[in-house]
Amino acid sequence: MTALAPPQNIQPSRLKLSPLGSLIIAIAAFSFAGVLLRLAQGAGVPSMVIAASRLLLSALIVTPLVLTRHRQELARLARREILLATGAGALAGIHFIALIISLEHTTILLNQVIINSGPIWVALMEYIFLKTRFAGSIYLSLGIALIGGLLIAISGFSAESAAHGGNIMLGNLLALVASVMGSTYLILGRSVRQKVSLLPYIWIVYGSGGLVALIVVILNGTPIFGYGLDGYFWILMVAIVPQLIGHSMFNFALGYMPATLVALSGQVISFTAGVLAFFLFNEAPTLLELIGSLIIVGGVILAIRAQSQPRSVK
Repeated sequence: MTALAPPQNIQPSRLKLSPLGSLIIAIAAFSFAGVLLRLAQGAGVPSMVIAASRLLLSALIVTPLVLTRHRQELARLARREILLATGAGALAGIHFIALIISLEHTTILLNQVIINSGPIWVALMEYIFLKTRFAGSIYLSLGIALIGGLLIAISGFSAESAAHGGNIMLGNLLALVASVMGSTYLILGRSVRQKVSLLPYIWIVYGSGGLVALIVVILNGTPIFGYGLDGYFWILMVAIVPQLIGHSMFNFALGYMPATLVALSGQVISFTAGVLAFFLFNEAPTLLELIGSLIIVGGVILAIRAQSQPRSVK
């Protein structure tokens, strides 16, 4: 399997960054996702408005660059590529709605752990639909990460996690929906990113996903305006940090790496987001949650080290 082959038939990237470097930046940005989302919710902004705004604002921010530097590439896009990117965006919109509403009912750590079970779904879909075959160490890493996730899930039903309040089962179920939708979004993105440059791709994905989320907001009758300046500030931070920086760096890596490895790397966020939640919201992890998080980090490190080892290509 060649993981670091450059994308084919797309405009050369102006971004001088390695795929591994992009994953590190993405993980750092994603670590603040749960915190920023919780702050936006605490400022009185409904979850669905946050989901629509983060996508639409991100698309709006990159629009000048896309229209000035990638207009010709946009004109050359095949109908299939446009449909796949738009479909990925629709799934992303559903993913973010489920993700953010989940945070109303469960802890940041549990939300991130369940959502980051995505590598399992990604690996299955990549194996079945894209016929991707991985080294044995990748499957071992998935197994290790799964064990860590199961330990955290078991701990999630303890008194400590239940003390967070809300319907924790509903929150965890919504996080699972977000995980499956996000995994499918990555699979579609993997195929499109081999042919489409980063900025045009995320412009289509974020724009279409934002429109889907906006339609849900309108149909639900949720007001879009009328919130405080602090609420709109946190929405902007969500759009810039986890969305524009985090998701865009993941999408950059998708042009060079299998979706399974990209998704597996995101497992580290379960640990980093939990650390931030502890210091900022006093959401102290249980012993099982801490052990499970460390096991997940170990599995991810194993996968990245195995992926970086040179191997012959037949």
